Amino acid sequence: MKIIKKIDPVQLGKTLSVLFGLLSILFVSFIILSQIFQANKGSKLIIFYAFLPLFHAIVGFIGGIIVAILYNLCVKWVGGIKITLEDEEIIQS
Repeated sequence: MKIIKKIDPVQLGKTLSVLFGLLSILFVSFIILSQIFQANKGSKLIIFYAFLPLFHAIVGFIGGIIVAILYNLCVKWVGGIKITLEDEEIIQS
């Protein structure tokens, strides 16, 4: 059993930034496609939606830093998250 004792705030921020950005691109692409086919909607909404992935990436970065800092503070009191790791067998032929 392993215990996560510390999380690097900037690294978690970068990871969540990429994750949030990619997920946002996926979801926003469907929204933009639906807006394109609705003639009564202006192009302002499409421009707004186009910038959402960047916004979500920034929020993910800042949120990741905050979560890591809070985790690192709490781990002093509760001891961290315990995880069980298993080595994978590599079969060579």
